[in-house]
Amino acid sequence: MPDIDPKNDFEPTLLDKAVSAVLSEEVPPGPPASVACHLTETWQQSMNGSTRRRVKSRLVSLGLAAFVIIGCAISWQLLDARGSIALADVAKEFHRAKSIQFRRIYYVHVYGNADHSSVWRNVSCEECNFKSPGFRREVNFGVNGTPWHIITGDAVRGITLDLRVTQKEATLTEEGPPTAFQLRQGLPSTLTALEDWLEYGEVRKELGMREIQGRNVVGLRVGRFDREADFWVDRQTRQIVRCLDPTAAEYDPENDPVAKNRIPPNAKDNGHGQEIKGSVWTDIIYDPPLDEAQYVLTPPDDYKVKRIRYREPVEKDLLEWLEVFAQVRGGTFTDDENSPSFKFGEEDIIGNKPADQRTPWEEKFIRGYVEKEEVSLKGGGQSVVVMFNLMYRDTWHYQGKGVKLGDAKTPVCWYRPHGKTDYRVIYGDLRVRDVAPNELPPQR
Repeated sequence: MPDIDPKNDFEPTLLDKAVSAVLSEEVPPGPPASVACHLTETWQQSMNGSTRRRVKSRLVSLGLAAFVIIGCAISWQLLDARGSIALADVAKEFHRAKSIQFRRIYYVHVYGNADHSSVWRNVSCEECNFKSPGFRREVNFGVNGTPWHIITGDAVRGITLDLRVTQKEATLTEEGPPTAFQLRQGLPSTLTALEDWLEYGEVRKELGMREIQGRNVVGLRVGRFDREADFWVDRQTRQIVRCLDPTAAEYDPENDPVAKNRIPPNAKDNGHGQEIKGSVWTDIIYDPPLDEAQYVLTPPDDYKVKRIRYREPVEKDLLEWLEVFAQVRGGTFTDDENSPSFKFGEEDIIGNKPADQRTPWEEKFIRGYVEKEEVSLKGGGQSVVVMFNLMYRDTWHYQGKGVKLGDAKTPVCWYRPHGKTDYRVIYGDLRVRDVAPNELPPQR
């Protein structure tokens, strides 16, 4: 509080100095200015009585004013600290980034004896960075800290270089340019795991405030369907600082009792395997200065190189895979445009059959995975329907649910080829008709 001489200061000046002194202190962002204005107006209206009583009364009032203003400010701050950050704001900042880099650490429990009395923990990680309009680089490190798998990609040109460091093997894949829709997605849309949490998740619990790497962060427990993850977000920038998947309530790597159990050199898991307990996204940096020169797409000279070229699916591929989808599902189309789900082991049974014993649709299924003359169907045959959705996004429509394979009257899907006026309508018997836009079947 400033020194106040009641003999020399006018009453409005007394109040101004007191309030200015309070507001000049470094307190958390507080209530709107209208609160202080309202207090000022109230006090200025109470100017009755003697000068001595008025001065004393106003000094008491000024003290109360300071208390109220600071108290309100702290209350506002506490409300914000408890997790008032909106997930939409976090998503907005995430999408705004033109480049991003992070580390993802994986925690794995390795089980020893049959009774699980021996449990050890493995820790491995990958370092990733993405730069608009579509460069990516992912380096996977083993438990000994040495890189064993490096993936470098240029989405605009559709080229990916996959290096297996230990084996000195390189796979150079050419998929061709992306669709217009895929290109519009930009970066960091490639980070589909984080994007899905931000787009489809909801805040189910606020975890309060803490400090991580010198930054004040707010914790949000985000739920998506039956899963939950903990997001720690910078209070000021709304940028993600750390993400735990699953939550610390399910697996907390900082308080894992198995963490002290390092795997001995002669350890045997006796066939009981490993279990991924969780992962942590950390060291996240938005818009770091990334040099495009690091995205090298030329295989090292001493590596054995395998080259794969992909082609876009055409209508013939679509017809083949619609048949496969229906056959796998018992001869009836469903509303699911994703790849068909086989019963456990059924896919291997088909793949191990001699070619002369396969049915026509089984042969079409296998063909989607066979590389011929180093040219393969983009994404493998299982994603043809999804690819058509992307390639003809503005005109593609699928409504196959309940349609029997062989039904010549009921349409399954349609699309309009680029540069054409008429649509191609595909029926349950896999015949195709050209149909004018005003004659399309009703959507259902």
